Amino acid sequence: MTNNVDFLSLVREEFLARGIPDGDKVSFCKVKKELSKENFEGDFMDSLIDDRDLPKGEAKVWWLPINAQRFPKVCAAMTGNQAGYYAIRKCHEQEWDFLQDWKSVLVNLEMEM
Repeated sequence: MTNNVDFLSLVREEFLARGIPDGDKVSFCKVKKELSKENFEGDFMDSLIDDRDLPKGEAKVWWLPINAQRFPKVCAAMTGNQAGYYAIRKCHEQEWDFLQDWKSVLVNLEMEM
């Protein structure tokens, strides 16, 4: 995958095509630790790992965090949106629901790397 590809736009196109409300505001991102509903608000910004394809200056973003501790090889090799788009495409190939199965694809990719 090349650096010239706009993975953020590709991710958002997939969510919009699926009919997800605010799909144009979705972004995968890498984070330093596992986040849950309980700690997301307080820990997200401190845990966010800057990437070249993170949305900048947007007021509202629906973040899909990828834990760098759980997926160290994936996070070292790809941006968050690049990894997310890879997972979406693999889900399409396997006829899986990417909203449910994208993390499973990353687990497999991590083991393969």
